[in-house]
Amino acid sequence: MSGKQARSDRFRLWFGAAATWLVLAAGAEAAEPTLSKKVYDQITGAQTLMEQEQHPQAVSQLQTLLQDADLSPYERAMVNQTLGYAYAAQEQYAESAAAFQQSLDTGALPEESAQIVRYNMAQILIAAERYADGAAILEDWLATGTEAEPRARVLLAQAYTQLEQYDRAERHLLQAISQATEFQEPWHRLLVSIYIEQEKFSEAAGVLRRLLGHFPEKKTYWLQLSQTYSGSEQHEQAASTLAMAYKQGLLREREALQIVSYYLPHFSPLPPLPPPFLSIFVHCVKTASNNTASH
Repeated sequence: MSGKQARSDRFRLWFGAAATWLVLAAGAEAAEPTLSKKVYDQITGAQTLMEQEQHPQAVSQLQTLLQDADLSPYERAMVNQTLGYAYAAQEQYAESAAAFQQSLDTGALPEESAQIVRYNMAQILIAAERYADGAAILEDWLATGTEAEPRARVLLAQAYTQLEQYDRAERHLLQAISQATEFQEPWHRLLVSIYIEQEKFSEAAGVLRRLLGHFPEKKTYWLQLSQTYSGSEQHEQAASTLAMAYKQGLLREREALQIVSYYLPHFSPLPPLPPPFLSIFVHCVKTASNNTASH
């Protein structure tokens, strides 16, 4: 997937939410906020340009529309909201956040629509590495009782991880994982890193074992699990884990020898590994010893 496609996919959901509200508002009863036909046509035209990846043209069209002194507060809010999406699609995060804020500042958006804008703004701020600002908005957003998808808490966990507030990151990520309907590999990887940063090696090992339950063919998780055991001074478990990976053909002999050589100082005599892993470990030890002697 190209960078342009990835950016389009990233903001498609946000744009879709705005487009849906726009259509509903245009056909709403008089008591609800409405758009004039002129403004409606201009915004939908800008949305069409965005769908065609013509984001600079969409921005220009929307900026021109904002110069209209006759726009109602609601119309101005909707134009700025759409402008925020157009900027975001070009990774112009500062401009996007400013447009979303101007949309909110009108005070004209219905609360449901305003909540969508706040969430989008939090994402933009986090993408712009303004992690504290983005996290604060997300916390306020969650505090309103909004029914959040697990991904919102994952986003908040990512922001707190960047801020090195690992206890908060852990809390939100665990809640997201508990709410997920399917196993999410990236979320579990993030949880491993959060645990390791806090030196919670036992918890990290538990998550890595779950990852291996789903992806036993992934060498990285075997190596991480071994390192995690080593971090908590469980060297026998670390060596056993490597032996299991070696037996499954996930480690080349040279890799196994390099890793085993690290563990050699920790064992005298050899660890009580269960067969057939002990024979593999012994083989590695002997080979490593022979290689050392030859030099």
